[in-house]
Amino acid sequence: MTRHLDPGHELWDFTDEILVECPKCQSCSKVLPIGPDFDLFRERRLACHTCGYGQSWSGTEVGVQLRKGKMTDPYLGQVLWLQASVGDNLLWALNHRHLNELESLVAATLRQRRQDEATGWSNRSMASRLPQWLLAAGNRSRIVKVIRTLRVK
Repeated sequence: MTRHLDPGHELWDFTDEILVECPKCQSCSKVLPIGPDFDLFRERRLACHTCGYGQSWSGTEVGVQLRKGKMTDPYLGQVLWLQASVGDNLLWALNHRHLNELESLVAATLRQRRQDEATGWSNRSMASRLPQWLLAAGNRSRIVKVIRTLRVK
């Protein structure tokens, strides 16, 4: 039996590095925050190390969106690098840390949450907000296989 204890990470905890498809050359690029302090709305920069393409973002609205059947990053709206179809559903991750957390959660036969000392039980963690198809025991091996394929992409 494998166990996953929800560490309480929110989706936004994974936005320190977002892997996207470069809009110019379609290779893997990164959307990174500018500056050392964590702030959801601090300026971001897309940088492609293959073709040199760059794009900046500054604003006050963020959100992952589905466009033309592909998930996009929450800042610049570029297609996420780590995504794949699983049947009629779309599996996606912002980066490899996010992908690893998803694999740990999906592969676990025992999933546990703990009560936050300050706020009690809440529904803010990424693990508590995942769709049921991703957590269904019948999909476990297929989803883990897709995750492992994405990891080497």
